[in-house]
Amino acid sequence: MTIENVFSITGKGLFAVGTISIGCVKKGVNAEIYQNKAKLYNVKIIGIDIFRQSVDIANQGEKVGLILEGIDDKNMLENGMKITNLTVKERLLFEKESIQKTEHNASSHVMNNDKIDEIPIPEKKHRNKKDILLFALAFLFWDAEEEGAGDFNFKQYPPVLQRFFSFKFSDVLELLGEADPSLFLLAAALQNDQDSRSNTIKELMGISPIHGTLALAITDHLFMREKSIEALKKDDPAYASLAVAITDYNGGRIEAIENLSEIDPILESLAIALTDYNGGRINAMLKLAETQE
Repeated sequence: MTIENVFSITGKGLFAVGTISIGCVKKGVNAEIYQNKAKLYNVKIIGIDIFRQSVDIANQGEKVGLILEGIDDKNMLENGMKITNLTVKERLLFEKESIQKTEHNASSHVMNNDKIDEIPIPEKKHRNKKDILLFALAFLFWDAEEEGAGDFNFKQYPPVLQRFFSFKFSDVLELLGEADPSLFLLAAALQNDQDSRSNTIKELMGISPIHGTLALAITDHLFMREKSIEALKKDDPAYASLAVAITDYNGGRIEAIENLSEIDPILESLAIALTDYNGGRINAMLKLAETQE
């Protein structure tokens, strides 16, 4: 929730007024207050008012007054600060709002009733090794969980990688969500069941069409693989090659990975890490773990 107003009421306490942006808020939960993604205060929500009525829970879209414990002076708060609990989705909101304000999508898209009317032109984006490594970790952790392997077996990896693999699955997701919410949603889209995938891709299209298109290409959601790969070929050939490498589309994995080695070594490492092409997963992840210049 973004704070729109702050005031004190004698006998009640300090109120922060705003509209719930995502999810819900419950009376009695702990929360944090951020400004420009920097944490400022720990607080407890001891009361919720909606139209002067006290409630125990408020949902997305409702304008509320949150009574805060842990801050006594209203001057400590400013309009525009954000209040969130500690879930991944709430943390994603901060990044999502920033992306929506700063990125311009080159064309519009509509995804209604499980039909996509237009593939958007993907926006080009700098690849960050750390973010890509976290995505690979999330993918592999998720794979292990799906296969019933439980905790990921990180002992087979060199010490430089074990520090990453020692995280819990939820920690990896939270780190990825904070680092790059579009990659977080892409990872979710690849692992969701059909119904959940549709909603995830809709959300992903809203914040990063390039990753939404990549999700369609990899998952073949709504049989959109071919059309999505063609769209990526025109505007981001490296992502098109990544999709082909991961899916082995038309038997093109080897050629796609060779192509990535020339045009985008970071995505080449990701493709090898996810597919274990020629047994190269460990070396690929070591490359992603290297310090980026």
